[in-house]
Amino acid sequence: MATVKGVVATAIAAGGLSNAFLQGLVDGRVKCMLDSYVVLGTEAAASTITLGGNLPVGANVIAILLSVEDAQASATFSVGDAGSATRYASAHTGLQTADTAVIIRGTNRVITGTDDQQIVLTTGGATLTASSGGLKIAVLYSMD
Repeated sequence: MATVKGVVATAIAAGGLSNAFLQGLVDGRVKCMLDSYVVLGTEAAASTITLGGNLPVGANVIAILLSVEDAQASATFSVGDAGSATRYASAHTGLQTADTAVIIRGTNRVITGTDDQQIVLTTGGATLTASSGGLKIAVLYSMD
């Protein structure tokens, strides 16, 4: 059996916290931004839905969780921001089943404050249909 260390644990072992490339990953405070959107009629494919407020500059995006209570058959979605509509996910199909929760990794992306502070969901594939529970998002991020 081998004993190994993760990337951050290896950096810390090599010289303490000053060697950890993203200190928000070690002893950072995890915060959560929440929002929801209820489709009342229909939303055409290629619609954009802006979600939540601006993430703070320096925030390290850990994960984005999306959920929907009613299936969105054949619909896809991309998750990004004003700088890149697909920064976090491209043409994802995870909302096609009712009571689905999708976790999208944030790739430890640090918010720069240029055009990347607000999360934008872009629909594709098919029209989003009216739903009783709507779409819910949680963005988990850490701050030093």
